[in-house]
Amino acid sequence: MKGWKTLTFALAVAVAGVLQAFNWATVVPQDKTWSGVVMLAIGAAIAALRYVTDTPAGKSR
Repeated sequence: MKGWKTLTFALAVAVAGVLQAFNWATVVPQDKTWSGVVMLAIGAAIAALRYVTDTPAGKSR
């Protein structure tokens, strides 16, 4: 992982800054019914993306 640790840390700091500055109320509705549906859709998308991959994260063929 030579060199990747520094890039990963830089990306994590950048993502943390975006998450802190982002207004989530405009993306996820405050209605309890819809917020559950949105979170379910996000989870399903993540599971689908993992299903279509055939190698472990960070590994190449």
